[in-house]
Parts: sequence; C-alpha cells; structure tokens
Amino acid sequence: MQIGTYLTKQISSNTYTFNSVGSKGVVELRIIISKDDQQESIYYNLAFVVWNRILNDIDDTIELRNGDMDRILATVANTAMLFMKTHPQSLLYIQGSNSIRTRKYQMGISKYANSIPPNLGILGLLDENLLNGSAPAWKWEHFKTGTNYHAFLLYTK
Repeated sequence: MQIGTYLTKQISSNTYTFNSVGSKGVVELRIIISKDDQQESIYYNLAFVVWNRILNDIDDTIELRNGDMDRILATVANTAMLFMKTHPQSLLYIQGSNSIRTRKYQMGISKYANSIPPNLGILGLLDENLLNGSAPAWKWEHFKTGTNYHAFLLYTK
C-alpha cells in the first residue's frame, strides 16, 4: 500500500488491535481473522470492528467517520496480506457488515489495486441475476474495477 498504516499489535493468534487517530479522537479497532468451523477448512473470515471498551466487546455497526479511512483500510489490507503470507494455502473471505461497508472495501481495493503484491489475487462475488429480478445466481470472478461485488476472497496465486 502506498498510504501509511497504523501500527498493529497481535493480541491473540488471529486478532490484532490498532488505534484510529482522527477528528473524533483515538478509537480502538480490531481485526479478527477466524477459521471456518470445519476443522480441515482453508477458509477464513476477516472481520474489522470497533472495540467497545465499556461493553468489553466488538461492534461492527459503528460508523467511525474519524477522517482516516484510507489509513484504516490500508492497515486492514496490510494485515490481510501478512496473514496470507503465513497462510498461503488459505482463502480469506471479506465482506462488510452492510452493503455500504462492502462498497467502501471495494473502493479501497480499486484505489490501491496496483499495490497488491503479484502473488495475491482477489475474487469478487456477484449476483449474475441482479438486473433481471430472478433468484440470485452467485458467481466468483477475478476482481474488476467498476463492478459491484457482495464479498471478496483473497488467495495466493
């Protein structure tokens, strides 16, 4: 990534913490990479959430608006790329908690596509029947800018 990232701290095997610093102050964020429930699975899910210190729990519904979205997304992307480096046979699933967040992720991927290492690939999940009103027909394709996706899958080539 060409933009600066925040320093992350690994707090458990696949959980990382960092602070967003911006117009709303300092906000603790977490990146949680969890394995699919099946023991032999190569699928992992990446969750990016705000840490609620009062409840001592995560919250993926808060709209942060701290003025540092590019730096936050760069930090999450950097953590995902480091995870793939140490888990090259894995597939990392990424989807926002709502369509607006997924769209923000997509814009970040598009904006910094040239910074993605050549050994990593990204697939986008789309509904082939979205425009004709039929039941969804989900399909993974290689990520293309200008196409709206419902989720993303990071893999090692």
